[in-house]
Amino acid sequence: MQLKLTRGQAEKKGLLGSKVMFQISFRVELTPEEQEVVRKYKANREVLAQVPPIEWGNSVGATKAVDAMRKLGHGQIRNLTIRDFIAGQTFEYPDVLLMNAIEAEVKQGCATFKAYLDEVSGGGKEEAIEF
Repeated sequence: MQLKLTRGQAEKKGLLGSKVMFQISFRVELTPEEQEVVRKYKANREVLAQVPPIEWGNSVGATKAVDAMRKLGHGQIRNLTIRDFIAGQTFEYPDVLLMNAIEAEVKQGCATFKAYLDEVSGGGKEEAIEF
């Protein structure tokens, strides 16, 4: 599995002037074996990460935003599924710290995805735990 991540910025012009929007784009490339695991276990709908709506850009600090969005649990939070990670997504926020928090969330989602793939494709494993 490989995560392709791109960060950038764009100037948005409006009636009241312009502002800089920070962009993050990502997608995951899977090996043929990993694609087969996703297909076999119908895993496309598994949620890997959550992102806040754009309105949160300047209202909450970056790490607080990610924690707060998990606690709210209402419709404004966007769940990102395995399908979203494979298809690729682009988000824009007016706050670079929030964009960085989203990047961290995406990377954690990829780690979760990889652990999921390893677990379901591993078959039976024996583990020795010493106490």
